[in-house]
Amino acid sequence: MRRIVLAAFILAAVPALASAQSGSWDVELGGGATIPLGTSADLYQTGFHGAVALGYRPMDSKLVYKVHASMHRLNQDAFADSHANIFAAFARIDYDLSPMAYVIGGVGVVRNENQTLVSGVRFTNTNSDPAMTAGLGVRFGKNLFAEGRLMYGFGDPKSTLVPITLGVRF
Repeated sequence: MRRIVLAAFILAAVPALASAQSGSWDVELGGGATIPLGTSADLYQTGFHGAVALGYRPMDSKLVYKVHASMHRLNQDAFADSHANIFAAFARIDYDLSPMAYVIGGVGVVRNENQTLVSGVRFTNTNSDPAMTAGLGVRFGKNLFAEGRLMYGFGDPKSTLVPITLGVRF
């Protein structure tokens, strides 16, 4: 798993470092709703998430290279006091379709921690899996944005989540 995360971060950093002489950096903070789909919808209810990203745009480029991390919290349907903490890290590339809209694509890793409280004892089941993400984003002026992405984990069981994010860019 560490090798996958390291490879994803290097993949995102190499183009930015190669052209670091010109271009711009930005930091994004956001959050919103996380909607489970497919078999994930059988396990979880809609939850919430927070996200942070560091991005680099080479001068006069339609591409933005990003390292993106997020934490998602979803309650489980099966048990009264059960939830999942899902941590995700992606190397992303955003491509501008217009000055306002952009397409998102990336690869990374998802770590899923399912926690259940039974008779006062908390049980935790943890797994980490490779994942991919794809979606669309919209800019509102220079600093505000909204994104909708599909986040797909290749583990067993496979996880499919749709984070809808509203955020601010610095």
